[in-house]
Amino acid sequence: MTSVPTILVSGPLGSGKTSLLRHLIGDNAGLRFAAIVNDFGEVGIDGDLLRASASRVVEVANGCICCATQSELPFSVRMILGQYDPDYIVIEMSGEGDPTPVVRALKRLAPLIVLTRHVAVLDLTLAPDTLIGDHVTRNAILGADLLVLNKTDLASAATQRLWRRLVSRMNAAAETLEARHGVIESSILLRGVAPRERLPGAERPTHEHRHRALESYCFRGDQEIERARLARLMGQHGRNFIRAKGFVRIEGRMHEFQAVRGGWSLTPFEGALSDGGTRIVFLSRSLAKETMRSLCEAALSPSGQSAG
Repeated sequence: MTSVPTILVSGPLGSGKTSLLRHLIGDNAGLRFAAIVNDFGEVGIDGDLLRASASRVVEVANGCICCATQSELPFSVRMILGQYDPDYIVIEMSGEGDPTPVVRALKRLAPLIVLTRHVAVLDLTLAPDTLIGDHVTRNAILGADLLVLNKTDLASAATQRLWRRLVSRMNAAAETLEARHGVIESSILLRGVAPRERLPGAERPTHEHRHRALESYCFRGDQEIERARLARLMGQHGRNFIRAKGFVRIEGRMHEFQAVRGGWSLTPFEGALSDGGTRIVFLSRSLAKETMRSLCEAALSPSGQSAG
């Protein structure tokens, strides 16, 4: 039996994990990729972003894949292997997910699969001290064999130096690459390097799993959204959304919407969607779900009504 090589991608919310996988899959059209995607929210968005290029996408939504390692994750892997013949399996974790139990669960699935890469994607625009106390990000850094320092085009030189020193101290044995928009040489991901065994006495990742207070709300609508209304919502309240993403119909065309801690963007989207309407998932630590609902309905729904 030939083990199917499997790549695990972890990292904090908005760091660029989906962008990295979209580039990997799109740059290797001759290979069959199956993707398992975990979104922290009631509606999956990343699955649609990868579906255009991956042979098969399985979504684990409304939760955290590290809490599903005893059931959903092994089931999803076995289902993919039973129904498809992928060259690679790629697994994208939610930014809220601790990779430690996931790595253990994947190793237990040998010889069906072999974990060849654990990639941690980090957002260089954030000050390192805002994340170093976060056990999820810490475990991603400690457990990865490849660290991708993303958004070098947006981070100051001083912040980049701090990040480099930090990851070098925490995980000197990992390969470290810098990237813009999650783009790295895909052969590095596919070269089949198995995650290393840790040296005796090295700091090990721990699974102190406790979900921090995080509220999720999905705005849905069949109507078009006025760009000015969306801009006003993000201008007034964007800083309260640590992450937002989805699909928005503006001026007769579907757009991909991405927002991280106040910054946001709209990009025309040409792929097929599982749901043709507007749907945006908002995540916040400072706003309750009902507050997000009220803000979004007031800002985005002309009639003040929404199915979200």
